[in-house]
Amino acid sequence: MIEDRQTTVVETRSLSVDEKEGSDASMDKARLVDVEVMVINETPLTSSIRKTIRHLVSVGGFRARWRGLGCALIYNLVHSLTVNFIAVFIAAFTGLPVVGRIFANIAASVLCARIHMVWTHTVVSEPSPLTWAQRLSQTDRNTWRALALPSFVHSIAELATYGLPLAMFLFVGPEITNEMDNEYLLVRGAMSLLAFVMLNVLILLPATVTRTRIEASFLPEDTNTIVPFDRTFNGATEMLSLDTRAGRKTLFVEAWRSFDMASRVRLVKFYVKEAALELFFLVLAAIAIGSQVFVM
Repeated sequence: MIEDRQTTVVETRSLSVDEKEGSDASMDKARLVDVEVMVINETPLTSSIRKTIRHLVSVGGFRARWRGLGCALIYNLVHSLTVNFIAVFIAAFTGLPVVGRIFANIAASVLCARIHMVWTHTVVSEPSPLTWAQRLSQTDRNTWRALALPSFVHSIAELATYGLPLAMFLFVGPEITNEMDNEYLLVRGAMSLLAFVMLNVLILLPATVTRTRIEASFLPEDTNTIVPFDRTFNGATEMLSLDTRAGRKTLFVEAWRSFDMASRVRLVKFYVKEAALELFFLVLAAIAIGSQVFVM
């Protein structure tokens, strides 16, 4: 999500001779230079899963495949505890546990935004001796304020992506009963699955990319990323002030705008490959377990 496409400019020069009529013998030839410029788009490292894994291993060794796993566990633990605490608090006063859970999830995502940023930094940066707590201490209040909006938008998009297809399956159309035809349930499920895919691509994907790129832009200046990344988003955020609401909104917009269409297509292709791999191993495991059950 943070890798920017790199281009190589190749310049070719050639000399030509122009005969000028009516000139002196010493001046009858003028040398002209033809310049041809060719821009070559380099293939991003993350366009291939194998290339990505090889690059990770070259940067951090064999264990680099699981870089950020510890931060992921910490974030999910803190996020889960925060959600449970806020949900219980809201349910006690409103008597609406489901609504409380929804608002608690959104609030927890915003409150834990800095912890999620440390997770992102651990994944995208070069190996560092800094601990999780030391990385967290490098952030300040302005950083959290800039992360609040993308975290809020991402939590809303996540709830919509998973909640709306489920609501469509359960509540759109006639009530589900035991006597309902299987074909109708299949169509209903297919429509809900299609809605889930469309919401992922159109809503959740932009929200996730925007949050990740903003988090990566707050890496310390002395820390490099393991893939090419422009923290200024093509220079659009160099003069921004994060103390103002307008500056934070501009940062949010430019983080997504700087992720061009070719990068978006590359990311969608990655998700398709990932889904295919997961489906392959799921089917393989089902065949293996089903065969054992059949034999027994």
